[in-house]
Amino acid sequence: MTYIGEQYAVSLNHLKKLLEMVKGESLSDATVKRLCIRWERAGWIEKRKLLASQPQWVWLSKNGLQEMELEYPYRAPSLARLNHIYYANAVRLYIEKRRGSAVEWISDRLVNVERKAEKKKHIVDGELLLEGATIAIEIEISKKSKRRLSSIVRELKRDYKYIWYFASDECYQNVKEAIESIPNHQETFVLYSLSKILKGDE
Repeated sequence: MTYIGEQYAVSLNHLKKLLEMVKGESLSDATVKRLCIRWERAGWIEKRKLLASQPQWVWLSKNGLQEMELEYPYRAPSLARLNHIYYANAVRLYIEKRRGSAVEWISDRLVNVERKAEKKKHIVDGELLLEGATIAIEIEISKKSKRRLSSIVRELKRDYKYIWYFASDECYQNVKEAIESIPNHQETFVLYSLSKILKGDE
């Protein structure tokens, strides 16, 4: 449930992947649904189908946030951010499945409180602690102007030694060009295809 609170919300298919990673075994959809029913009856989560084309979504209730001792404000996921939350979960699960306990994911809900306090213009999608290094996580799913994208990658280069970008097919080339405009970008940026990561995710 701490994961759910950190990520705002999680779809049932991603919750199933998370539970399978934790337990180290395959779980049926029915098992995941029964667990959600128990959590819902305890008053820890809220569950709803938000988009007809997607599975149900789960997020922590006010009581659930208190139970997990998370100081995030209660917030039901907005439809406007739902796709971004979905891709953020997919990226986090992808990384944690492959890196295991070697990595620690820092939620954007925590990271961006500090960035906003420091008057940073751009908020990141999370941070990753890996082998003593802090890596910024960027998920790009909607096209930005070249000027805006250039401003973002330069700000990230100033703030972080390492940045991992996960870009959709629509954005990939623009992100690639923006990164390549940065001197010595190979030392800082790693660009991933989001569609390759999402392949087989459903």
